[in-house]
Amino acid sequence: MNHIDIPKKKQTELAKKASFDDIPDFAFNPKDDWVEVFQKGLKQIDFNDKCIYEVGVGIGTNLFFLLDNFHPHSIYFSDIDARLTHRAYKNLSFTHSEKLPICKPIHGDIDLIETKLSDNENHSLDYIIACIPQVFNDKIDKQPPDFNAHFYRKHSLKKSPYHKLGLDLNYSLLKLAKKKSPKAEVILNLNCRFGVTPLLQLFIDSGYMPNLLYQARVKQCMTTGLDFFVEAEKQGLNCEFYNNPHARTPISAHEAEKSIKYGPIYHSVAVIRGKPN
Repeated sequence: MNHIDIPKKKQTELAKKASFDDIPDFAFNPKDDWVEVFQKGLKQIDFNDKCIYEVGVGIGTNLFFLLDNFHPHSIYFSDIDARLTHRAYKNLSFTHSEKLPICKPIHGDIDLIETKLSDNENHSLDYIIACIPQVFNDKIDKQPPDFNAHFYRKHSLKKSPYHKLGLDLNYSLLKLAKKKSPKAEVILNLNCRFGVTPLLQLFIDSGYMPNLLYQARVKQCMTTGLDFFVEAEKQGLNCEFYNNPHARTPISAHEAEKSIKYGPIYHSVAVIRGKPN
């Protein structure tokens, strides 16, 4: 993509538009509380002079954050929707044009890590970061535009030990990262609707030592819905929702389904760092 010099004032206007006001309907909303939680977790890490790969780049919100707060050596990024990788790079050309040389888009509809990276590129990665779907849904006949931002289809993956928790996609990412980039640390933004313990075990079972970087309460996403979690409880799993962001005692998904008719409900989100064993 050719770079065009843009006046500073115009750059500021375009940066605001690229970041928040021009959000395609097929992208994850950068104003979502999940984004704030993820970035507070990422801020606990020193990314200076590090090589980073973001899986599921969206419109580039986390790229902006990393480039504003650190001086990484390079950043690779991709998305399951090729339109978003293109959009993120275009937004970067408005917001961080001087840093484009270190930004490396991997074009195409790419699920998880691009397997076509060279061995040298894979082994150069210091961190792999991702906030990818944690609810599977095979029942939607006509997918909404932002389906890939909230759901994955389980038939596209091998069934994992974390299938019932909706973590097939994250489990696959961890296993692939360990195989392709064995020295890279992995940082995931994960929902705690089944508690934190199984999330830590997910990392352990994938060959990583987990460290909880940050945790906070967010509103339950209305797009995702509660059907998946109500069904999980019927299979004997325990869910953790809350009537308000400060509540100490969790409620079940069944109770949350009743409560959400009268107002928002909440659950925790955790940013977890995994260091390879």
